[in-house]
Amino acid sequence: MKEYKWIVMIIFTLTGLSIGLLFSIEDPSAAEVTPEEVVYEQEIEELASINENLRQRIHKVQEDVETLEVDLPAENPALTTLRQEIKTFEMLAGRPDVRGPGVEIILSSSNDENIAMIVDHKKYLVNLVNELRVFGGEAFEINGHRIVDRTEITLAGNHINVNSTPIAPPYEVQSIGNPGELKQYVEYGTFIFEMMEEDGVVAEINFHDEMVIEGFRGEKTFRYFEVVE
Repeated sequence: MKEYKWIVMIIFTLTGLSIGLLFSIEDPSAAEVTPEEVVYEQEIEELASINENLRQRIHKVQEDVETLEVDLPAENPALTTLRQEIKTFEMLAGRPDVRGPGVEIILSSSNDENIAMIVDHKKYLVNLVNELRVFGGEAFEINGHRIVDRTEITLAGNHINVNSTPIAPPYEVQSIGNPGELKQYVEYGTFIFEMMEEDGVVAEINFHDEMVIEGFRGEKTFRYFEVVE
């Protein structure tokens, strides 16, 4: 009986050695793989699977967003109203480029002098924009700078700043608005042109059937107040 046990043990031992030898022959690198490397390989495979799942989910979300953007405006009146209100506020803030009929008023010096101090002292640019607004003007620009509610028109040294950017004469004031009212303003509605002429400021006035005024490109942040709810 003891001999039988020894024989069984020898068979199992030889079998184990044979199997180990077989694996070592079939995969020479198997002995070089450490337990840490096996763990890393498993983690890499898991991360690859997670990334693929995330990629598929992102693609699905993008498809859902595109579908909502197409379908919701027609199906959701509240959302349509909100989009219209956003466009209205963007217009009031002077964000988009606009086109339409209007007037161009170019201010220059009659004697080739720097008229910045005169124009600032008499507030000719500010008054022109305000009066044009009263007489049908809807969008305004000075030397390529869109005029909005928070625009600054100030004297800085020997030049004028608009939206914190220096401009030089001639000062070109453009306004898009009601053509009839704008013509009435220029021809009958104000004494500002007579005052400018007395100060040596020449005003060249041109009316256009179509003008383009670019949107406000600056950004002013609110730092010191908060909305009261």
